[in-house]
Amino acid sequence: MENKHLYQWIGAAGIIKDITFHCFRHTFATLQLLKGTVIYTVSKMLGHRKLKTT
Repeated sequence: MENKHLYQWIGAAGIIKDITFHCFRHTFATLQLLKGTVIYTVSKMLGHRKLKTT
C-alpha cells in the first residue's frame, strides 16, 4: 500500500490528525484482534516472521 492511498482514506474519513503508516498498522492489528481474528492470522497479515513480534 502506498502512503498516498492511506492519506486518501484518512481524508475521506474526515480525519484531520496526522496519522503515520505505523499508527495505521497498529490500529489495524488492534481492531482485528478485538474483532476476534486469531493472533497467528494477524501476525501473518502484518508480515511478521515470529508470533512474538506481534
